[in-house]
Amino acid sequence: MIDAQEFVDSARELLDFSPETGEFRWKKSMRGHVKQGDIAGSRRNDGYIRIKVAQHGVWAHRLAWAWVNGSWPKFTIDHINGNTSDNRISNLRDVEQQTNSQNRIKAGPRKNGGTLIGAYWCKTWKRWKSAIGINGKTKHIGWFDSEQEAHEAYVLEKRKLHKGCTI
Repeated sequence: MIDAQEFVDSARELLDFSPETGEFRWKKSMRGHVKQGDIAGSRRNDGYIRIKVAQHGVWAHRLAWAWVNGSWPKFTIDHINGNTSDNRISNLRDVEQQTNSQNRIKAGPRKNGGTLIGAYWCKTWKRWKSAIGINGKTKHIGWFDSEQEAHEAYVLEKRKLHKGCTI
């Protein structure tokens, strides 16, 4: 892996970074497709931003961390508020993968039609149920009329069980 400080030094020649907004902007126009002042990087469907600097692609959140701290993160960069496009330094923390996973709000589309973590549609009962994993076992939380209610019950239980959980 490329040295963080070397990479940041190269990036500083091409980019400006605002820790308050989390945006990287190009310092000068390049190759006709990048204009000075344009926001750097391309945003994926999941919100993560990828920037290409010196022939290397890098995640904007990891570059932001290295820009401010002078080294690559030791673990995974967690977006505290769950918004993967929000690369403000105040929204980023270097955590182990388990903590990062516990901070997810949405699970993405699932077979049961739900998208909120901890909420599962039960065809048999025609209700939403909520459950949480604890040490490899599933704990049933309750039955609910809406996905949102099931998710909210999940979040309350999660905060009790997982210290450092921000959802």
